[in-house]
Amino acid sequence: MVKNKKGFIGAIGDDLPSLIPIFLGLIIFFAVFLSTYNTYKTNTGLYSLEQEAISISMILKSEPLIPDYNLFMKTCNKVSTTKKWNAFIVDLPLDTNQQEILSINDPDNLYGNQIKIFPEDPATNPPKRYICDDNLENLTNLLNIKDATTKKITYLYPITLQDGKFAKPARLYVIVSEEQKDV
Repeated sequence: MVKNKKGFIGAIGDDLPSLIPIFLGLIIFFAVFLSTYNTYKTNTGLYSLEQEAISISMILKSEPLIPDYNLFMKTCNKVSTTKKWNAFIVDLPLDTNQQEILSINDPDNLYGNQIKIFPEDPATNPPKRYICDDNLENLTNLLNIKDATTKKITYLYPITLQDGKFAKPARLYVIVSEEQKDV
């Protein structure tokens, strides 16, 4: 007698309907895993930049009072990082009506009437300004970063600056940027 082999496809053919959901599940699992990994890498890069900005800020704020330009520059030289960064000190008027906020979109704001970077001695030519990297072009480039692949963090800290015999309030701006790498 001959047995009826109806419906028999083979060893794999019989298991094919049960293998499709397993393969589909594996594809979904690895897609979610890859998406989570990419999100993690993106956020880790941003957190790393924030941590570096805080480290730079802590070095620059290590002195509670900045007595002169030379100490400020010595403190700036202590910073060791691979990120692009700069810091500068800006006047903080006691009259709140005269206080201006740094405008990232207007680099002339730094040199115009609104925000002036503290000069130590305006009589020196050129005046020594409280900028860690004294190249104003580098500072302007750092302020005007608009590239979507570059992340930039700007922190503002109140500090005290010695001006002759008096201490006056000032603002310390710390700007750190890094080009984000593709994952």
